[in-house]
Amino acid sequence: MALRRKPAAAARRQRGAGPANTADAQPVREASPPRPSTSKAPSASPKAAPPAAKRRKEAGTAAREAAHVPAAATKNIWQKEYALIVAAVREAEGLPARVRKMLSENLASCLGVPKADRHEYMDQVVGMVGEVLDGLEAQAQERLDEAEALAATTRAERDRRASTRSEASEGADAGRQATAERQAALEREAIGRRAAEERLAREEAVRDRHEEARAAKAARRCSISAVLGTEGGGSSSSSSSSSIGPPADGQAQQPPTEGQEQQQQQEHQRPPRCTVVEPEEESDEERRKHAKQLHDLAVACNLDASLVSAVPTAASRRPSLRSTFEVLAMEELGKELQRSGARLDEEILAMDAQRHSHDASVTEARSELSATEARERERKDELEMALEAQKAVEEVVARATAALAKADGEVQEAASVCTSAQLALRELRSGPLDAFKKLRDHEVGP
Repeated sequence: MALRRKPAAAARRQRGAGPANTADAQPVREASPPRPSTSKAPSASPKAAPPAAKRRKEAGTAAREAAHVPAAATKNIWQKEYALIVAAVREAEGLPARVRKMLSENLASCLGVPKADRHEYMDQVVGMVGEVLDGLEAQAQERLDEAEALAATTRAERDRRASTRSEASEGADAGRQATAERQAALEREAIGRRAAEERLAREEAVRDRHEEARAAKAARRCSISAVLGTEGGGSSSSSSSSSIGPPADGQAQQPPTEGQEQQQQQEHQRPPRCTVVEPEEESDEERRKHAKQLHDLAVACNLDASLVSAVPTAASRRPSLRSTFEVLAMEELGKELQRSGARLDEEILAMDAQRHSHDASVTEARSELSATEARERERKDELEMALEAQKAVEEVVARATAALAKADGEVQEAASVCTSAQLALRELRSGPLDAFKKLRDHEVGP
């Protein structure tokens, strides 16, 4: 019985079975005679060779199984590294979405293979991933540099604004000091003005009292002259006649003419008139009023009390009906009134001399008040200017303070941005970059 040839697949399995199988198979192959060329091909059987398409599929599957890392092993061992790298690749804004998707999907297939066993296509994918990560690192570094430069700029601006605010604060302090000095000067001038007003009031009061006293004396002197029927009365009639009324303000006393001097000399040579003028035609009622006037005049002139008490009775009678005592009382009244008139003339002359002194004091006090008021107005104007300047400086300080606060906020924001950039760069280097380097250079599969 002729031996049948084994299919090619069975032969390959026997060759891979080891030396024992090989030794057993050698006699069979040597003993098998050559098949005639006219014989037909053996019929298909379950152990026949697979078709060519199936063999190619099995070869591709075997190649992929030899080249790729098992999914379960990759997930268990390098899943964290893959996730970091894929997340970084997906954040690459400079790449199209299709490229990011392609790199993300083929990342594990390429990096999971040891470096020495990678295909050229895998090396290209790994290189592209490396370029993407390098670009991300460069961008992160650039953002950090920009953040640090911005932080330095904001700090410099903050320092400049702080210096400006310090200068403005010093100016405000100087302005407040100047305002306080102007306020103190104004208060001193106000005190001086009040003192000048008080002095003027005192001088005017003294002058007014002096004028009132002089007017009272002049009125009493006129009453005495009217009672005695003289202008001035006594040996001092010439002087008293010119001094009964006060001279008009601003008018100088005119010197007497030659006729007036002769008249005054004649009056000096006359004996003084001491008789009270009493017209006979007065009625009883008028005489009683006249008696009362004489009594009041005697009281005002501080005459003797006994004489003052006798005047009303004596003056109320007609001269022809008076007793000897009453006549003597009236004569004595005339003499006393004459002496009182002479004293009043002297007092009025003395008061006229004092009037000029009082007027000069009032004028001086009024001038001092005017000067103090002028100085007070000047100090007030200076204070208003100082207040306006202080207000302007305070506004500058407020603006500088607001600008400094804004600069502080900008410095804090820039520092936060810088810290975030540093953290992002550190996380990129310690995460995706380190993981990529680890997987890129590994020699042994997981």
